[in-house]
Amino acid sequence: MSIEKLPRAPMCYEDELSCEKEIWQPKWRCFCCRDTGIIASPLAAMAIDGYDCNRDQLPRCVNPGCKAGSHWDGEALANCIDYRINAATCQKLDALERANWRQTVQEKQINIQALAQKMSLRKHSF
Repeated sequence: MSIEKLPRAPMCYEDELSCEKEIWQPKWRCFCCRDTGIIASPLAAMAIDGYDCNRDQLPRCVNPGCKAGSHWDGEALANCIDYRINAATCQKLDALERANWRQTVQEKQINIQALAQKMSLRKHSF
């Protein structure tokens, strides 16, 4: 019996310069709800005093251009969805989360560059 062999897939360790670091990029269009239709819990807590994602109704995203939440609308879920947050608030939450994401990416890039510089300055003994 013959088994097809695959090439090795070595693990990448943080301190190995040979492993290129990638910064994960989200695929969602709406940063308010991350394309789920329900505002992300940390953002909802900014707009709803004392928000508890385990006990409170789910805040529906109404960010202009975001169509992700339409499946939440209907009589069956009417008692579970909170429609009080308006489009302007969703836009602000979206902008805030986009800014947070840009800052996270910049910090990650700076850390990667610093690590690369540190690794290139290290003396290698062969």
